[in-house]
Amino acid sequence: MKLVRAGGAAWFAVALAGSAIVGALAVHAIYQRTGRPAAPLDDTFIHFQYARRFAEGAPFRYTGDAPTSGTTSLVWPLLLAPFWKMGARGLSLLWVAWGLGTICHAGLAVETARLAERLTSRAYGVAAGAMCLAFGPFAWFAWSGMETLALAWVLVATTRRAALLLEEPEKASARALGVVAGLGFLAPLVRPEGAIASLFAVLALAVTAWRTRAATSLRAAISSRAATSSEAAISSRAAVSSRVGWGLVVLPIAGCLVMPALFRGLTGDAVGAAARAKWLIYNPYFDAGRLLAQVGEHARVLVLDVLDGGEWTEGLVPRGLAPVMCLGVVALALAGRRAKWTAGLALALGVSAIVTCSYQTFLWNRVRYVWPFVPVGLVGCACLARELSVGLGRIRPALGMAGPALAAAIVARLGADLPVTIEDLARSAAAVDEQHVKMAEWAREELPEEALVGVNDTGAIAYVGERRTFDVVGLTTVGESRAWVAGAGSRFEHYERMPRERLPSHFIVYPEWFGCEPLLGRALFETEVEEQSILGGDAMVAFVADLDALGSGALPLAPPRNEERIDEVDVADLVSEEEHGFALDGAWASEEVVREIRFEGRTIVDGGRSERRRDAFWMSAPGRGSHLVMRVGAAEAMTLEVRAGGEIAGTVALPAGFSELSVRLPGQKTRRTRVQIVALGEALFESLHYWLYVEETSGSGAGAR
Repeated sequence: MKLVRAGGAAWFAVALAGSAIVGALAVHAIYQRTGRPAAPLDDTFIHFQYARRFAEGAPFRYTGDAPTSGTTSLVWPLLLAPFWKMGARGLSLLWVAWGLGTICHAGLAVETARLAERLTSRAYGVAAGAMCLAFGPFAWFAWSGMETLALAWVLVATTRRAALLLEEPEKASARALGVVAGLGFLAPLVRPEGAIASLFAVLALAVTAWRTRAATSLRAAISSRAATSSEAAISSRAAVSSRVGWGLVVLPIAGCLVMPALFRGLTGDAVGAAARAKWLIYNPYFDAGRLLAQVGEHARVLVLDVLDGGEWTEGLVPRGLAPVMCLGVVALALAGRRAKWTAGLALALGVSAIVTCSYQTFLWNRVRYVWPFVPVGLVGCACLARELSVGLGRIRPALGMAGPALAAAIVARLGADLPVTIEDLARSAAAVDEQHVKMAEWAREELPEEALVGVNDTGAIAYVGERRTFDVVGLTTVGESRAWVAGAGSRFEHYERMPRERLPSHFIVYPEWFGCEPLLGRALFETEVEEQSILGGDAMVAFVADLDALGSGALPLAPPRNEERIDEVDVADLVSEEEHGFALDGAWASEEVVREIRFEGRTIVDGGRSERRRDAFWMSAPGRGSHLVMRVGAAEAMTLEVRAGGEIAGTVALPAGFSELSVRLPGQKTRRTRVQIVALGEALFESLHYWLYVEETSGSGAGAR
């Protein structure tokens, strides 16, 4: 089926009208709950803050002077920035984001319709577009203020146009090549996942240029004989297409390099902060085996739950949609008989959703990373309806109506859930407004302008609260993501290494998420929202920062007398662990702890690791005897065996609770020795700190027991 080019504006106008109707219902529902513009995700305000900073002439500087790599989209803040500059300040910027979301919603519907039309017919293409307009998650995110549908639009548009180049190379004009190259350049600037579209663009441009080389050879051949004007024209166009195609291949590749180059120049790290914080590839606890197992589990949840209206998408996606989409994928592959490149690239785009399964935060924020790939599933539904119509029509013509009936039924079923989706959108927006925005408004009124606020949701506090933020997650504060991913103990130890003037004066956090309770001083304000499912917790609390606990556990409570400390391993301190080759041995972030220990009237705080069966690390190996001092704990009395250089140095009895125990290590001939602390029996221990002291005289100090 030849793609209809004429009347494209009319297609978009119809889709825009449908999208505007859904949008009016969504905004009305939000206003009914909040009485003002509201966003269902705190991340919306991160985009707004970056947009404001662009408008203020301080790009990539989130709240202070230090550049950050926290923006996952360059395009979205740049689109919003001029409107902020023109006066759309505060929450009114949401109206701009809603308008852009409406345009993206309509654009996605049109591109999905055109993609489906290539594989089916105009009628089924229209059905696929209608499915987009009726699909709940697309509506949710169109009016969330996020860039989700902008990414979906550019992914589908690039896929369709790249496939068209590959299927009709003879029509590859310089304009068509330029559009594909431009989309390939733009896509990764909308979101990093757009690099998939860049890959499609590179493929289409390179293959088209390679194919047209044959046509340029024809031009050379006909120059030696008489040729018709049409032959010469075809050869001339082919020569131009070949040169232009090879030249434009660079553009989508450059698009993929823009953000890494910017981040490298601004922060010294080409990898964005969001990738460091959320991508399992950068998580220290996931080796290849764990990563593959987690991706496999996420993929299972994606198919059996997310796309089937299960626990994570109840009310957004109809129950039973996943089997229909799976059959649709098969039908889409069969439709490749009509347009093999279109089918192939569409399938590749759908399969690319597996990339999102490698994110640690795969299921958060209404599974927002998955939806840009789902248009392929709706195209598959349209293909399924057509294949059903053709197959049954061969048996009896009247049965051919089953295809249109199925397409109409899918649209109707998706549309039936739209009211529930819109209600969830409004309820989520109200929850964020009542918690994040209310807290931000309090901070703007009550906290001093020079306050530095530690946050684990940084959007509203920075944008609405207009206060400098210290992002403990590390999305908008450089250097914090590594400690956040590692766990609470590593965060505490990381803060101990930092200059006090760089640490927060206040915290606004979910205390249970933050995990460093000793740093939370006097509570100042609390916003609590119950019966919600979008927030990180029911209660967000503002505290005065109490930094006195930092460094309190740096030394043993009773260090050996007349002995020199020559080495230490501070467990959960990532720098110390790295320097000493500390073995994680299957650890998890959830096993990290921050312990407050009271001993003989003195209180210390130290970070560490729990659920340990063995600790292993390198320490200095003096030529004479030394003492290893261990700050360890256990839920019940147990015995630990200490080994140095592969030999047993002794055993110690560890009572329930926390203790500091000393073990004598023999002198070593090597510069360093591998020390191991092993639990004997089934009990597990917690480790917080190890120090090595050298005896001044041979034989002094306590021996091992």
